[in-house]
Amino acid sequence: MASHLAIAANVVDLQINSLDLEKYAEKAEAYSFTDVSLKVNDQPWVTVEEMETRGQSSIAAKRKNFGIKLEKKISLGQVDSKNVNLLNMWIDKGYVSSKFGLMIVDHLNIGAPIYNEYTEVRINGKTNGLYLMVEKPKSAAGKSPYVVRRAYKSRFKTDEAKISKDLTKAEVTEIEKAGASIYSNIATKSGSALLNELKNRMDIEAYMKWMIMNSLFRNGDGADEVFFYVDAEMYAAGKIYFRIMPWDFDDLFKSMHNVSINQKEFERNPNTIIYNFEDKLDYKIANDELLYAELKSLARNLLLNELSQEKTSAALDSIQTDIAPYLERADILEISKLDAGRKGLSYTKNEILEIIAKRKVEIEKRRAWLLQRTN
Repeated sequence: MASHLAIAANVVDLQINSLDLEKYAEKAEAYSFTDVSLKVNDQPWVTVEEMETRGQSSIAAKRKNFGIKLEKKISLGQVDSKNVNLLNMWIDKGYVSSKFGLMIVDHLNIGAPIYNEYTEVRINGKTNGLYLMVEKPKSAAGKSPYVVRRAYKSRFKTDEAKISKDLTKAEVTEIEKAGASIYSNIATKSGSALLNELKNRMDIEAYMKWMIMNSLFRNGDGADEVFFYVDAEMYAAGKIYFRIMPWDFDDLFKSMHNVSINQKEFERNPNTIIYNFEDKLDYKIANDELLYAELKSLARNLLLNELSQEKTSAALDSIQTDIAPYLERADILEISKLDAGRKGLSYTKNEILEIIAKRKVEIEKRRAWLLQRTN
């Protein structure tokens, strides 16, 4: 699970024209840039075809997120792509959760990996702080003919789906009906009939693994942070089969966002191993005897093996190694005072190291609680 050893800080330089530099921070709304170049470490400058500020609540951040499409691929550690996001991690306490979640997803082999690396971002030579460069999920899905994000209220954002140009309108309709059938089946079926339908339509085991890691790491906002994508090889063989690709883990180790929905379930069943009931699929798994038994069995196996204390602590140790060079930079720490909840106070090196140590304790406490309830 450990990543490569970080021996030096990465730097992504953005060269932005003066008009864009003046305009992009004026309002808390998406802004598209007109003339940008990008350089990774000592590599040559690359022309940026498209760049915009991105995010939902994070659009209001002082240090903006950037979505970027490049003229040609860039390489930064594991990242090798023309389509990347620069994530500011402004609500990610200690800059740990975003990278940790993606690392665990890769470790558990849940869908296509979203490669990522820490990097300093400099704008016109001036530091803009620590970021996480990630390949865009729709790009990470590779040759999948259809990639779609799930939104709140168990809805697929089909209007924003990435669709292969080779698909006909009828084929797109067929795929979207197949995706919708996941939710129509949970409304009409239960037990083994439902489990068989889910296994036929999607990688339900990977979905349950994601639920388990969300519970172990207390993901407060996972319902809309997942992409469903059609397996390319299976589609070529004539079968529509969905895999999942979770992302955006900056709400790990937090209370759930939708308190009203979840609190009712926790009051009804205080010993449930599920942490968030916001999506209808999670809710069905929680309330179907067979599906919940499957979840508990898988959870116990993961908690004792792939998500053991040894494995999760090793992942956090790896993150501590990767982030270490940036904690020696006074200017990077200084600009962190602009992040959410900092109230004008910058991070210190010791504070971030203490957050990493605290996460280990929190995970072990939660793991013990979950293991008691999977007997």
